Amino acid sequence: MPVILYVDDDAASRWTMRKLLEHLGYEIVVASSGHEALNLIRERDIALAIIDYMMPGMHGLDLFKQIQKCSPETRSIFLTGYLTPESTEAALRAGVERVVAKPMGVEMLVPLLSEYLGENRPAGRSVV
Repeated sequence: MPVILYVDDDAASRWTMRKLLEHLGYEIVVASSGHEALNLIRERDIALAIIDYMMPGMHGLDLFKQIQKCSPETRSIFLTGYLTPESTEAALRAGVERVVAKPMGVEMLVPLLSEYLGENRPAGRSVV
């Protein structure tokens, strides 16, 4: 089963995403910082990284660039509460596949996971 990495400095967001994705049957690891995320990327085979754009310390865009160096097969989605044309353009120019505004509802998350993980998604799970 593919592993999803969720990186966000907000503890409540990490908890919510972990519980939701576990309920849907996905394997998820979470990180509170870019440095923690890079350690997980080096230890695990991560299929998809969902990255908060604005984080203290290592910015999401810097994290993405580091992930591409050490794990180029890992696909990435950016989440941001600060969606601007400039931030979107910078992320897409760097190679990020998708930039999504926070909060991202389940109705958007589930199709994205299916798109990015393809046939590897768990079957028979629903959202309550």
